Amino acid sequence: MKFNSIRHRFVLAISLFISVVLVVIATGTYAYFRNTTKKLISDQQFAMVSAIADNLDTSITSAHTAPGSAGRRPGRRSGQADAGLLRQGTVCH
Repeated sequence: MKFNSIRHRFVLAISLFISVVLVVIATGTYAYFRNTTKKLISDQQFAMVSAIADNLDTSITSAHTAPGSAGRRPGRRSGQADAGLLRQGTVCH
């Protein structure tokens, strides 16, 4: 196919121009959404880690401030273990 006429050259130039514009738009859109998605994931992960750290900090703080919580067995309420031992006359701390 020869492009001798001005009409053929014009159609080819317009087609190439539209193709280049579409490639540039597609690349820009991809880069924008990729960066936006990375930022969104990063923000969500930071929020999740912050919530876990706050929960852990609260747990540690409440464990340090709770009176007499050091000698308790896990799974029992605070007074159950001592009440049974006091009735028997022995206390182990």
